[in-house]
Amino acid sequence: WTFPPLMACRYIVVRVGQCAEEMEGDCVSLLERRVVVEARGHFETEGEDWAQIGQVGARSLAACRREVYALSGGRPVYDWGKLYVLALNDFYTTGCSDTARAVLASGVAPVGGEQACFYALFAELVQRHTGDGGLAAELLSGVLNGLQAVEEATGALQAGAWQAMEALCRAAGNGKGAVDCERAFHRARKGLQAVWNEERGLFADVAGSEECSRWVNALALYFDLVESGQRVRVAQALSGGELERVDDLWQAFFVAGALWRAGESEWALAYIEKEWGRLLDRSGRTWGEKAGRLEVQPGPEGLLAAHMLGVCPKAEGILEIRPQLAGRERAEGMVPTLHGDVDVAWGAYGGGFSLRVTLPHDGETHLSVPRRDRRFPQ
Repeated sequence: WTFPPLMACRYIVVRVGQCAEEMEGDCVSLLERRVVVEARGHFETEGEDWAQIGQVGARSLAACRREVYALSGGRPVYDWGKLYVLALNDFYTTGCSDTARAVLASGVAPVGGEQACFYALFAELVQRHTGDGGLAAELLSGVLNGLQAVEEATGALQAGAWQAMEALCRAAGNGKGAVDCERAFHRARKGLQAVWNEERGLFADVAGSEECSRWVNALALYFDLVESGQRVRVAQALSGGELERVDDLWQAFFVAGALWRAGESEWALAYIEKEWGRLLDRSGRTWGEKAGRLEVQPGPEGLLAAHMLGVCPKAEGILEIRPQLAGRERAEGMVPTLHGDVDVAWGAYGGGFSLRVTLPHDGETHLSVPRRDRRFPQ
C-alpha cells in the first residue's frame, strides 16, 4: 500500500464541469492527520536541561509522524539519511516500528549515490529493531541493486552501508551475499585510508584534496572505520573548532554519534549540550521551531539511550547493554525494545560503579560495565 500524499495549500480552487444546475458551496473543512504513539522511553541525568531536551524531542517526533515521517509540509520527501535519524529516535522513544515500516512500504529503493547508502542503513535499522527476518529477505534485492551502483558517496558512508547490508543478508539467511558484502566493506574501508591526511590528522573529502570536512570525518568515526592511532585526532577536530561548524541538527546528530563511537563520551555529551541545549530557551515546541527552520529537526534522544544508558539491540536477537559515563555520577531511564522495556539505572561515586538493570529478555544479553581505572574491578 501507499499513503495519500501530504500537500500544503494556501488557497483552494474548485472546478466543477458538466453540471447544468447552479451549485453552492456549503463549507470548506480542514483535516489534520496525526498518529498518536506513546513516548515511553525516558532519560535522566544530572542537570535540569535533560528532561526538557527529551520533552522537545518527543514533541518533534509527534509533529512529523503521519502515516510516514513528514520532513516538510509539502509532498513526501525521501531523504533516507534524515529518515534514518527519525526512525532511530522513534525506536528509542516509543519502541513502535509502524511508521518506519510504512516508510519502507511506500518508498522505493534509490539507485546509486548517498541515498542508496542511507537506504541500506535505514532498512537494516528497521530489521534489527523489529527482528523480522522476512522483512530482510523482502528488501534484499532492492538494497543490493542500489548499492552496486554507488560511486558518488564518500568511502565512509559506502563502508557503513556495506556493513549494514552484510547484517541484512545474515538476517535473511543469505550467507553468500553476506560474504560478498563483507568483502565490499573491507574494500571501502581500505579506500578510506587512502585519503588520510597525516599532517592534519583528518580524512580528506576526496583523494588528492586538502579539504577535510566535518561531515566526512564524522561518518568515518560514526561507522567505527578509524584506526586506533587516528581516533583521538579525528575526535578532537570534531569536538573543537578546527572544522567548519555544522549548519543543522541533522549533521550534529552524526557528529555527536561519532564522538560516542570513538569512546569520547564526555566530548559527546558536551557537544549535545552545545548544539541542542543552546536552543532550549528559544520559543517553539519542537526543535525545528526553536531552530527557526520550516523543516523538521531531530533531537539526540536515540544517542543518549544507545550510549549513555548503553542499550542496543544487536543482530540475531542479542541485547547489548554498555553504559558510558560521560563524566556523570548517575543516569537512569527506560528504553523500549523488541525484547520488552529495559530499565537502566547506574551510579558512579567515589571511584566505584553500580548498575541496576531490569529487563524481560530471556535470550542472550551482553553486559559491559566500565572499569573505572581499576585493575581488578568487582
